[in-house]
Amino acid sequence: MTSSSQVLSEARKYIGIRAGSAGHHNIVDTYNAHKPLALGYKVRYTDNWCDTFVSFVMIKLGATALTNTECGVQRHVALFSKLGIWIEDGTITPKPGDIIVYNWDDTSQPNDGFADHIGFVESVSGRTITTIEGNKGVPGTVARRQISVGNGVIRGYARPRYAGSSASASSVVESAGAISASAAKLTVDGYWGPQLTRALQRLYGTTVDGIVSSQYNWHNAGLTGGWEFVGKPVGSLLIAAIQRALGVKADGILGPDTIKAMQRKAGTPVDGKISAQSLLVMYMQRCVNAGTLPF
Repeated sequence: MTSSSQVLSEARKYIGIRAGSAGHHNIVDTYNAHKPLALGYKVRYTDNWCDTFVSFVMIKLGATALTNTECGVQRHVALFSKLGIWIEDGTITPKPGDIIVYNWDDTSQPNDGFADHIGFVESVSGRTITTIEGNKGVPGTVARRQISVGNGVIRGYARPRYAGSSASASSVVESAGAISASAAKLTVDGYWGPQLTRALQRLYGTTVDGIVSSQYNWHNAGLTGGWEFVGKPVGSLLIAAIQRALGVKADGILGPDTIKAMQRKAGTPVDGKISAQSLLVMYMQRCVNAGTLPF
């Protein structure tokens, strides 16, 4: 099994590689050769490649089961959550080998916006974190960064279950994720409003704003505040993440077919509707209160 020191030793080998170089092309080509590709997408040499680099390191070590592979940071956060290794807290003091995730659009904590950069924590000295990141700066380079513990741009961390990790460390990660996702301790009332949406957004690694955006109004009585109903919906990142977890078409729109798939998974009556005091919503509320993914 792979250790954190092995991961960091592998990442250090590529420090100095720049976008457009043969080394950069090797990173992209190695990622693309690994199957299955995330969303079936082949990374291009012109794409942002910070998460491609993180996945590349794990591919090289044969350790992708620890983190899964992705080329999109926000989607990777959702995968980290499903693996039970995501810590939705940018203020903690990380450990070497943790995977640091940033959201550059926010400069204060708590930072729970859209994740857009990623790297490895190499070391922590006092209040200073040193990282190794792909696609850092212009031109994008594999390079080190130093940043203070709790800096406002830090979204959170993934803590893979490396060889030698203690059981207590894993428990800390799982507890942190559960507390973050369910801090409101939702009332189990069967109504889907902003509090449930925020808890689900944290669990699935999407933007946390309490809003399910751009939906068609199917007149479901169990949907209360925080739903954006429009005539020509384009869908929500949260609903798309739930759909992917269910294995149905990920168009981001909560329609009868998606609701039926959710009801089957929850073991509640299947009618394609979210009624007042919905048993499906109660199931979801209990799951987030336990810090677990409903689907």
